[in-house]
Amino acid sequence: MDKLPISVTICTYNEEQDIGDCLKKVFANHPAEVIVVDGGSTDRTVEIATAAGARVIQPGVKGLSSQRQAGIDAATQPYVAIIDGDDHVEPDFLATLLKEMQDYGYDALLGREVAFEPKTYWEKAMGSTNYGITFTEKPVDTNMVGRPSLYRAEAIKHCGFDSFFNGVGDEDTDLSIRMEIAGFRQGIGTGLTHRQQTPSFRGIVKKFVKYGRGDARIVYKYPFKAKNLIYHLAIRYPFVRGGKAIARGDWKYWPFYAMYGWIRFFTMLPELVKLLFVRPNHGPYPAKVRG
Repeated sequence: MDKLPISVTICTYNEEQDIGDCLKKVFANHPAEVIVVDGGSTDRTVEIATAAGARVIQPGVKGLSSQRQAGIDAATQPYVAIIDGDDHVEPDFLATLLKEMQDYGYDALLGREVAFEPKTYWEKAMGSTNYGITFTEKPVDTNMVGRPSLYRAEAIKHCGFDSFFNGVGDEDTDLSIRMEIAGFRQGIGTGLTHRQQTPSFRGIVKKFVKYGRGDARIVYKYPFKAKNLIYHLAIRYPFVRGGKAIARGDWKYWPFYAMYGWIRFFTMLPELVKLLFVRPNHGPYPAKVRG
């Protein structure tokens, strides 16, 4: 089978439990290139990835945003996929997104996501949330592309990642805003991944706090997004998305939807005050390409 003209980039840090199966599923998609960007793992992640046939780079940078940038800098193909080490993509994931991107004229497409073998309430709740966000039967427009995702290389290399988001969440939100400013078209496709979810209450709270800190940086960097982001966290997550979950029978996960929005919101506020006081520098806005 011919290789797909795609560079797959996977950022890792101590992913030895998941990276082997992740890479097996990725290679089954027949991409031309698989790049693992390791952030200094102390377990067998690098050994497993190398043995699987991936090109492993260790750029010595700290922070997920900088790791992702190192991955796209190293990519050589006309399309770039961003996949996480805990993703278990379907065999046609890349081919599906590539065809949809070409047929519908997108510059970035987010894949659909369901939970991988969920056992705890928290894994099932996160699976319900992501299913509600990403489920579609055909490609649809969006202004937010997370991961796993596929990009036209020229688009993602033009916009890039901002190291301002190292150590906090929302580096993918920042990229989506940069894509929007540049005039690139973003959507949600039908390629499917099964993702390992955070299994514990403590882990979920830690994740939401991290996202909240990233949300503060989004508002600081893009003040014109403040109103939409406040609505997103305070209203859309608990009531709009939570209401849709209740309507499809997932009523027991409504408290999770409320946590998702409100923990982030109340973490964002003091973090934003701190940023406004310190006034750190962030990366520039990208030049407009289309529109």
